[in-house]
Amino acid sequence: MSYNKIIGALGAIVGILSGCGSVDTYKETTYDDEKPIYCYQSLAGVECFKKPNHRDKRRIVNYYGPHPTQYVQPKAKKIPGLKAPKEINYWVKDPEPSREEIIKWGSE
Repeated sequence: MSYNKIIGALGAIVGILSGCGSVDTYKETTYDDEKPIYCYQSLAGVECFKKPNHRDKRRIVNYYGPHPTQYVQPKAKKIPGLKAPKEINYWVKDPEPSREEIIKWGSE
């Protein structure tokens, strides 16, 4: 095997592995001394928070700091099932006012 093929193969391996860096470009451009901020679209405008709201992840506008997926997502709350009330076989109706009561109300 010639040295050119070995050097070419090593160069290709180094080139491929260099693309697998552990620090992404976003982390390289951010400053660690700044506080993170996460902004979400609301009905009135844009609201910003210090920590990401995982329930609003579809409404995120922009963020500064670690990616929101790097935070631990809280467990979803279990929503109880809906149950219909017990069926009743009666109804209650208020008595209709008499004509005399209506006239009394109008005279006061």
